[in-house]
Amino acid sequence: MPKITDENYQIKTVHATEWHDVFSSGTTEPMLIWAMDAESGERDSYVIKPFGHPRIYPQAVMKECLGAWIALELRLNAFEPVYIDVSTDFVETLRGNQYYKRFIESVGVNFGTRYVPGTTQIVGKNCLTNIQSSQAEKVTSFDLFISNGDRRKEKPNLVLVQNDLFVFDHELAFDFLMMLSFTRNPRPWELGDWELKMLRNHFLYPKIQGTQVDVTDFIERFTQLDDKFWAKASEQLPANWRSDDLTTIKNHLALIVENRTIFAQQLAQAILA
Repeated sequence: MPKITDENYQIKTVHATEWHDVFSSGTTEPMLIWAMDAESGERDSYVIKPFGHPRIYPQAVMKECLGAWIALELRLNAFEPVYIDVSTDFVETLRGNQYYKRFIESVGVNFGTRYVPGTTQIVGKNCLTNIQSSQAEKVTSFDLFISNGDRRKEKPNLVLVQNDLFVFDHELAFDFLMMLSFTRNPRPWELGDWELKMLRNHFLYPKIQGTQVDVTDFIERFTQLDDKFWAKASEQLPANWRSDDLTTIKNHLALIVENRTIFAQQLAQAILA
C-alpha cells in the first residue's frame, strides 16, 4: 500500500458514476458507488462518505485522511483513501433515490476509500492467530497514539481481509481536539485516567489483556511522522479541509514521539495489568 511520504505519492481522485448501496450499519451511512479513475479511466468500487451527512464536515474528513495516512506510514493495514468527485450530472442520476438530497449537498470533493470485498468480522475473545495478535498490539498502540476511542466492542471499525486486520473510520480520532486546551493531558506520553479508560474500552483490549507485549519496535516507527510527512499531508489536503487543527495534531503527536520510550513502557504495563 502506498505511503504519503513515497516520492511520487499523489492521492487518487475518482469521479462518481453510479450509486450502488448504503452501509446502514455505519453511523455516518457510508455508501458503495462505482467511480472512474481520473487518470487511467478505469472504473472500480469505492466507499464514499458524502458531505451531505450531518456528521461529515471538513474537520472530520481531515481526520479520516490523517488517520489512514498515519496508519499506512506505520505499516498497518488500512483502506486506501481517495478523493471522490461528485458532479451535478451524477446527482441527477439519483432523482427518486432516497439519498438524492444528501448528494445535492455533496457536490464537489468528498472523502472515500477503495472498496475491498470479502471482509469478515472478528468474533470471539480468543479468535486471533499469533500474527493477528501481533497486529492487534500494534493497532491498540496506534489508537492510543492518535487518541482514537472509536474502536469499541459495539463499533470495532476493524475487519479481517484474508488473515490481516484492517483499520478504518477515523473521523472521531484525535479526540483531544474536542477538549479545552487547559483540560488536555499536558504529558500525553503518560497514560492518565482518560487514556486508560480509552484502552480498556478498546475492542481489542480483551484479546490482549494480561499478556506480555513488546511494542517498542512498532512505536519506534512513530519517528517516521517527521516534517516531510506533515508537509506532504498539508499539501495533499484540500484547502477547505485544512485548519489550525492540523498543527495542533502535529504538535500533540510530536510530544509522544519525543517521549515514545515512556509511552511504550506505560502501554505495555497497562495491558499486562
